[in-house]
Amino acid sequence: PFSGPFNPFSKDPFWNPYSNPWNPYANPYVKHPFSTNLSDNSAQASEPFIRVKMDWSHNKTLNVKVDIATPNIIVSVYMLMFVPIAMAWVAMNHYGFSEKGYAIILPVTLCSMIIGQDLVNQSLSVLMASPTAITAIQALAMTIITGAWSLFAESEKPKLSLASSTSLAKWGLVALLFAVYQLVNHMVSYLCSLSERTVFLNLCPVCTMVCELTLLPKSVRMEASFTQRMSLCAMVLGALLFSLQYPDFTPSGIVAAFVLVLVLLPYRLLQRWLLVECMELSVPVLACYDGLMLLAPAWAITASKQEHFWQTWGGWLMNPSIALMLALSWMTFTGAHVCSLLMLRGSSATHYLVLHNLSGFIVVFEGIAFFGDKVVQAPLVFAGITISLCSGLWYALEATGRSTFH
Repeated sequence: PFSGPFNPFSKDPFWNPYSNPWNPYANPYVKHPFSTNLSDNSAQASEPFIRVKMDWSHNKTLNVKVDIATPNIIVSVYMLMFVPIAMAWVAMNHYGFSEKGYAIILPVTLCSMIIGQDLVNQSLSVLMASPTAITAIQALAMTIITGAWSLFAESEKPKLSLASSTSLAKWGLVALLFAVYQLVNHMVSYLCSLSERTVFLNLCPVCTMVCELTLLPKSVRMEASFTQRMSLCAMVLGALLFSLQYPDFTPSGIVAAFVLVLVLLPYRLLQRWLLVECMELSVPVLACYDGLMLLAPAWAITASKQEHFWQTWGGWLMNPSIALMLALSWMTFTGAHVCSLLMLRGSSATHYLVLHNLSGFIVVFEGIAFFGDKVVQAPLVFAGITISLCSGLWYALEATGRSTFH
């Protein structure tokens, strides 16, 4: 296993587990994102803000070219995403709270946070080759941000009491499932193909709807209309159409995706139930609890698998683009989790999962619009994405009128 100080700009394959996808020192715990071309002995990786190209001359000289988007480009993309949303929140604060307006702005904010997190995470993972370390830092940032938020809120208007300890003890199971879900996500990214992830994740809302209607108490349950059920079926159809164009299914990938579903269903259902049952616990307190629970295992895994990883942080922070992406990853990770808790407190787990999947398809469309992805050259792939995207929007519009935000 790779055990040296990681440096993505190094031309020595021992110090850079990505410098040669065929080298014996490559990190076995990280799936390299490079596509290789044996005819010209080269490898490439392309993510939203990062492009890396490596080629070998007669297997002796390694040439590495790393293109990183400038801070201006990164900031411009995030301004387009978040400035209109910020203006909407400011307008609602100025004109007064509206439950209907809140039910529209919150899902849009949630999707934007998920998309923003995905864009920087993909790019940082190519450079750092340690998604678990990125998760550990994000968990630490969320714990600090929401912890400070909770302390300020309690000083202004105390809500926690000795009676809250029972609710906090119940939430401990949700926090544990949150940590397990985040770590299983890394396993799924390592073992699963895009087709496997697309099919299984788009089946989750259907399974969740069945479980919500049969297992949750009536006080928490939200009935689904006929049109909502039809939109879920159309979403699964779009996912299947997309995946059939890349039928890359393996036993290990299917098992990993199935494990993700087994973790995801009880996690979201229990989260939805306790968010309604434990209304005295504020969202910042719960998010801080979740961050603490995730921090320990993510930090332990990083320390055991890549003990020299932290030696490179000075180099990362010296690059303004990388430092900016790290800061954005911390903010979007925290924002996405806080928005998910707010969303699940007022709407169903099925609604949340549809929005989460919808965000994934929007990322693909952003890749087409801003980063030059070639999806449009495959009509059936584009059709599958379009069907899933339109079906998700259909469900979201139907569900907005049934949400109960206070």
